[in-house]
Amino acid sequence: MAEPLKLIGDADQKARFLPRLANGEISGFALTEQDAGCDIWNLKSYAIPIRENGTLVGYRVTADKLYTTNAPRDDHAFLASLLVVIAQIVEAPHEVHHQKEERRFGAFIVETNSAGCRCARLHFMGVRGIYNGEVHLRDVFVPVENRLGEEGTGLRRALESLTVGR
Repeated sequence: MAEPLKLIGDADQKARFLPRLANGEISGFALTEQDAGCDIWNLKSYAIPIRENGTLVGYRVTADKLYTTNAPRDDHAFLASLLVVIAQIVEAPHEVHHQKEERRFGAFIVETNSAGCRCARLHFMGVRGIYNGEVHLRDVFVPVENRLGEEGTGLRRALESLTVGR
């Protein structure tokens, strides 16, 4: 998570999250989904904007992510306290099926102690030292100040982060 935060986080986000990471908190990057495979345009995770009196205050994020490194310590116990989650921004869940060219993605910093966050550790034969797993988010509230970058730029930002990280 530090890489996307360093690349596109605003000054407030860097001030709030980078010291936590520097002090030893663990973060993760939640992108991969079961039915998306190599085509990340097929992500079905979604974020529904929440408005109060016409002002955007946050999002309700629902996601099922796979192979998220550093997310779980064990089943139902997060290792990561922060995750960057990539999700489509939609007004209603059925909109995740729009044409690919109409899809807009966001990158969201999710606090794993939020209501609606669950995880499960995946185990791989011969690999015991990696904390990799599934992340499940159900209507997790993410305040607008935890969106990385502008609406619609999340997928591009995810790819930029992966390029730097690999």
